Amino acid sequence: GKPPSLGDVARLEAKSFEELFVNGWPTFQGLAYVMPVTSVAELEGLLQYSEKDSRASVSQPLLVTVPATVSPKDWADVLSFFGLAPGDKGPRNAYCGILRIRWRDATLYLASMDSKLLKRPELANIKTKALAPLEFALLPGSGVHKSS
Repeated sequence: GKPPSLGDVARLEAKSFEELFVNGWPTFQGLAYVMPVTSVAELEGLLQYSEKDSRASVSQPLLVTVPATVSPKDWADVLSFFGLAPGDKGPRNAYCGILRIRWRDATLYLASMDSKLLKRPELANIKTKALAPLEFALLPGSGVHKSS
């Protein structure tokens, strides 16, 4: 679609921002264009760098979902995996339960399964699977994931 005008402050109003977040992000990087990830191993595989290119091989934004009932401690494990600081109730700066970040040269959406944005009609055909927070947890002092 047409890139948003950065000088138009109306894009920051709730309805306009939601539309930008879901459909209007330039180069099809909005939430409506995500590829859901079903495991940490799949995420790692999608973001491998090729020998020919120093950029991740996936250009489509990725969606990582966690159960709606995740505790703050479990959210901390998920966020730590991505090098992010935890908030009191999950990720800081999330919009409607979803955090959009750049990670390893890819756009990544971290979402709680109860986010109202995942219930929008544009996302009805996207089959999400909540990943258990344990998949993201590291064994103390090892850098090795418990699910490895």
